[in-house]
Amino acid sequence: MFEKFEKYAEKTFVGFCTEPEIKYSDKGTASCKFSIPLKETKESKDCLWLNCKAYKETAEAFCEICQKGCLVKVSGRFYQYEYNSNIYTEFFVREFLKLSDPIEKPKGEAKNG
Repeated sequence: MFEKFEKYAEKTFVGFCTEPEIKYSDKGTASCKFSIPLKETKESKDCLWLNCKAYKETAEAFCEICQKGCLVKVSGRFYQYEYNSNIYTEFFVREFLKLSDPIEKPKGEAKNG
């Protein structure tokens, strides 16, 4: 059963995170979700969104320390699952490091989502 997940070795990514959302299960287990845009170059218009999830203490710490626009380094593994005949891929964060606070845009410059 787990053979297909062996190819998903631990990976590390760096990027600016979206606003993290925390939820608690009925049993009190914390889960946090956020995304990180991945581009080949800063100028590249093509972007792949890395959908991240963290659990328990990692989830609570991430939501306490990080906010939209923080530069973060996340390490973990990819996980695929099927729901309603659709296949989803998420990145389960095992550990993270906040590298910087959000970058303030100069006054008058438009803000993008």
